[in-house]
Amino acid sequence: MIRIGNSFFYYDNGMPAMLRGMADAAQQPAVRGAMITMGGSGFDWHDAASYFQPDTVGRYSFVGDNVIQFNPQGRLYDSAVVIDCSQCPLHPQLRESFWTTGWQHAATARAIAAHPILIERPIVVSPKRTALCRPQEKVGALI
Repeated sequence: MIRIGNSFFYYDNGMPAMLRGMADAAQQPAVRGAMITMGGSGFDWHDAASYFQPDTVGRYSFVGDNVIQFNPQGRLYDSAVVIDCSQCPLHPQLRESFWTTGWQHAATARAIAAHPILIERPIVVSPKRTALCRPQEKVGALI
């Protein structure tokens, strides 16, 4: 699993701790993966296609005592979890970029046989009203 996004993935021990807890509860081994995050970023800050190239992200892991383990070549990830900025789906100046880049990232993941998974904040409170946004239905991603 590769996680592409922003500080929502790592703030307060975010996604890695949650996934570890789920694996432990199911008595399953930890999920191998990578997390590429930039604080405050949106989809359009990431060049997701470059993250799936051979010998780049996930090429090696540190396994303890400063020992490096080189990971096998081939398919690195079975899923790509992405998150956009909290206002991007609804913000008048960012909405179009959200949809365009969301489609691009989903297509990139599918091209390498990874399932795109969109994590979103479905309810956004604005000064005028509360809006419900369900972009994963349009992008065709899992939630």
